[in-house]
Amino acid sequence: MEAQVKLLLDLRRLRKEAGVKLEKVLQQCGLERSVYARCEKGAEPKLGTALKVARLLQMPVEEIWSLADEGTETGAESEKENDQSASL
Repeated sequence: MEAQVKLLLDLRRLRKEAGVKLEKVLQQCGLERSVYARCEKGAEPKLGTALKVARLLQMPVEEIWSLADEGTETGAESEKENDQSASL
């Protein structure tokens, strides 16, 4: 199963606050402009892309994107389910 990622924070704002120009992201991460633009708009990038961008912005990837295996619940849903199981 391939991991799915969901944008948690405003990626464009993070990039600008970090002082990283769009061209630097494209060059250092090896991305096309259209691919990165979709990421900033909330599209789900491939895990490798998410890791490259997070590394460039010097942030843990899990602070920018939520990671979950395809077909599974999010972390919050899993915790809720675990809590319910523990109380049985």
